[in-house]
Amino acid sequence: MMESGLGRILLEEGRVDEALPHLQKAVAANADLSNAHYCLGSALLAKGRVADALAEFELAVHLQPDNPLAQFKLGSVLLELGRAGDALSPLQKAVDLFPLAAGGGDSLYGLAIRPDTKFTSLMGEARYNLGNALLQLGRVREAIPQYEQALQIVPDFIPATHTLAWILAANPDASLRNGARAVELARRANELSGGQNPMMLGTLGVAYAETGKFGDAIAAVQKALEIAGGAANATLGNLLRSELALYQAGLPFRDAALAAPVSSPRAP
Repeated sequence: MMESGLGRILLEEGRVDEALPHLQKAVAANADLSNAHYCLGSALLAKGRVADALAEFELAVHLQPDNPLAQFKLGSVLLELGRAGDALSPLQKAVDLFPLAAGGGDSLYGLAIRPDTKFTSLMGEARYNLGNALLQLGRVREAIPQYEQALQIVPDFIPATHTLAWILAANPDASLRNGARAVELARRANELSGGQNPMMLGTLGVAYAETGKFGDAIAAVQKALEIAGGAANATLGNLLRSELALYQAGLPFRDAALAAPVSSPRAP
């Protein structure tokens, strides 16, 4: 317990290399310490050892299924590895457990879990990741409320704001589009990101076009192209130019990938 506690403190201070040996000793001495496995997984993940981290998170969840942080980390790593189907269950459990844990106080699971800004951001991120998993499986209609709930928890969460704007503006399914909401979200994402992110501006253009404001859409994309001119992302530049041609012809943009399972959403 002492090794686990010391390792956790060092990890929270960002001293990953110092935390690792203590956490490794903790799980070697007692393999039933869920929190030690969780912290060791977090340290390994910070070192880029994703496969090893995944094994530790799996153990942490096996030992303590009601630990929302372990479920969240397990689901997030699986999602990062492209295993969206496997990620769904732990991410759903995380979003269900986080509200219960919020009132647990500082000692919950031996972690510094509090209903503060950091904990709230994790709750929002869990919803966002669940939305991404559903989106990658082609379950767009189910993904949308997850992004909306993420924004209810963390209103200034840029990735959720931007991804939801894109879905509501570019979806081939008219029943899922909402141009007015997409413009609101895209403007907010552009504002939060400083107004100089070509991807955000591109999404703003898509949203304007969905509402028939082609002049505004053209201006947004032209600015995006100007900013991206010196960037190395040729794929983004080509996409922006294709969008610009549509708007100049008075046509909106539709993302065909949203009609089927996708590898990842268009995100910052």
